[in-house]
Amino acid sequence: MNIRKDGKCPPPTPPTVNGEEFKQRAIFLFNQICRITLGLTGSEDEAMDLVQDTYLKAWTAIEQFTPGANIKVWLAKIAYNTFVNGYHKKNRGKPVGEGRFVDNRRGPSEALLENVMDKDIEKALKSLAEEFRSAIVLVDIGEMNYEESAMVLNSTVGAVRSRLSGGRALLKKKLYEHAKSMEFTK
Repeated sequence: MNIRKDGKCPPPTPPTVNGEEFKQRAIFLFNQICRITLGLTGSEDEAMDLVQDTYLKAWTAIEQFTPGANIKVWLAKIAYNTFVNGYHKKNRGKPVGEGRFVDNRRGPSEALLENVMDKDIEKALKSLAEEFRSAIVLVDIGEMNYEESAMVLNSTVGAVRSRLSGGRALLKKKLYEHAKSMEFTK
């Protein structure tokens, strides 16, 4: 550390992120970010566009990333915020009835469910409120832990756990008859 002529220490220089290290860590998380964006957008094409936007925004704002911070949370938060901002921009001013707004996009897990699960399961997940679906998408589909999901959703760990528990309970209730018909339970 150099002491200035006036006897004061200069302000500390923030650590920098090595671009190559950042790329390696970000690429390692690519599949997980893809699952999250697919869960959010409900469309493979939109999910890939969102992944590209996410990585472009992350790369252009690399100086804002704090070395040692959780890059997975940072990327997921960029993806989530980009999705939410795009959703609001696309759906601004589309009234339906008395003060309600139509959701012209598919919900968070719909595209994934169309390809993987049958219609009853898809219908049950689509019927959940967004707060429950977001928690399920991040934790169960995106494989993020509670703390990471809370950071992405600007929420508390307790709220994420509550939403996840509530969402899972609602799914369980909605799918009980389906499970009986598939002979998973009696």
